Amino acid sequence: MTYSNSCIIIFSLISLIFFIILTFDTTSHLSKNKINKKYNVSKDVPHYFSNGKINVENFNYSGICHEVFKYKPHNKKDLWLSAVGFKDINYWRKIRADTILSMGLAKSSIPHADKVVLLLEGLEIPEFFKISDANGFKVVKMKITTNVTGQDATRRFIAFEEFMRENRHKYERVLVSDQRDVFIFADFFSTFSEEQINFVAECNYDQINCIDFTERGNFNVMNYTYGKRVSEEFRSNKSLLVNVGTVFGGSEKVYQYLKLYKDNIDTTKWKKWFYDQILHNHIYYSYYYNRPETNSTLERCTQRFCFRERGTATYDVSKKKLFTSVTGCSPVLRHKYLAKGFSIDNDGYSTKIKDVK
Repeated sequence: MTYSNSCIIIFSLISLIFFIILTFDTTSHLSKNKINKKYNVSKDVPHYFSNGKINVENFNYSGICHEVFKYKPHNKKDLWLSAVGFKDINYWRKIRADTILSMGLAKSSIPHADKVVLLLEGLEIPEFFKISDANGFKVVKMKITTNVTGQDATRRFIAFEEFMRENRHKYERVLVSDQRDVFIFADFFSTFSEEQINFVAECNYDQINCIDFTERGNFNVMNYTYGKRVSEEFRSNKSLLVNVGTVFGGSEKVYQYLKLYKDNIDTTKWKKWFYDQILHNHIYYSYYYNRPETNSTLERCTQRFCFRERGTATYDVSKKKLFTSVTGCSPVLRHKYLAKGFSIDNDGYSTKIKDVK
């Protein structure tokens, strides 16, 4: 064997060894990425929102606080659908700060999901369009043709049903909610599957202090809408008040709920404030409550969702972090939050709350 041939063989062996090492390292790296993508949702999505009061990057979603993220991370087949209408400029001024916070959080926590706001008839405010666009929200103008004027709170469900009827095939998971006061701090879509539909009660943390139909205002509107027999039944059962502002689950399941809602609207009653909530409760207790075949749940107050967290709501001013005192975990989605030094959309419901064990 010549010296030249020996050099060629040695060089070939060195090249082969280097290729094997490089291939192993690349495979190992890809494997780690797959593990992270499957199990570490909080690292898949950059929770970077910060506004001087809170910094979501410091929120606690590790260890036991990560167990809430049971399903695949959010993607383009997920939809957050909300609606709003502006009768005057003062309403926009009232909700502007909450809108900026809500949309800014969503841009951070669910950037890959579709985010659509249905704009009902009324004023078109340029600043609202600008803020929506800057945060990745698409505004879709809707026209609802009816002979009877009703509250936008109920009319939005006609728009929801129409939009979902045409677009539900594009999505797997859907969140339908209020527009201004839904605050998503982390990947909410990775907390539920498309096989479910989820409703929410108006409770504080740990499934106590829930509003029910012994509260006079709820009872009175139920009585106005459905009569004495039905309202007395809701009151005697101490049926929990189910909040109309959040429903989430599989696209088809959410659409079927919206269709039920639209089909049951009584336009002779829908001028009444709170009618939207009462109709929602009547549908839930008529079609979903205690019916396992619907695969529905009634969320009270957990890390995933809480309508109104207080008492356990904690604010660390130095870290600009929110967490629940009994678990140390940071919230995923909240409607209202009241902690010492920090609150969002605190509505002062203290006199309406009854303990429910």
